[in-house]
Amino acid sequence: MPTGYTDFYRGLFITVEALLTSSPVDGQVDKAPTSDWAFDHTADATAHHAAIGGAISGGFPADSYCAILQGSWTYTAMACGVFANAFRNVPANNGDGLHWHARLDPGVYEMSVGLSHWNDCGIVEFKIGAWSVYTIDTYSAGNQFITTNFWFEPGVGIGPVDFYFVINGKNASSAGYRMNFVYWTIRKTA
Repeated sequence: MPTGYTDFYRGLFITVEALLTSSPVDGQVDKAPTSDWAFDHTADATAHHAAIGGAISGGFPADSYCAILQGSWTYTAMACGVFANAFRNVPANNGDGLHWHARLDPGVYEMSVGLSHWNDCGIVEFKIGAWSVYTIDTYSAGNQFITTNFWFEPGVGIGPVDFYFVINGKNASSAGYRMNFVYWTIRKTA
């Protein structure tokens, strides 16, 4: 349902400003009684707090993180691929990382991670909590953009989880611990 707004949330393109200052468009009034962004607290103040389905899915730019674990991060131009910039740790140190907080349902997930690989890049570890899910060696003799796909089953109950992308070591041939992070996507497959 395209509405012309810039932010994406569960299939609706909305902004807080648009909700507060403009009239609803494209059937938003019809959806309001069942949408959690417009839930009627007077009718039932706790119903929408129940843990129900609705696992995280979609695409996320690197700078949409919830918190920086370690390091200083900035956008820097890349010399490769279709993307002009990558979110980089400057200076690059082992342990630099970013954190997202999200909700997962039990099941199997496919994740795609877009990173620029180069001669000064480290090993990027994707973790859920303390669990190391997947590692990507981002060293390459030549600068190239690579999307890595992998599948995982978190083995957690319904609820919030912490996602981490962290530099955990480096290839012996690499000159450093850089992470050139562009985006990640996730979708539930089973």
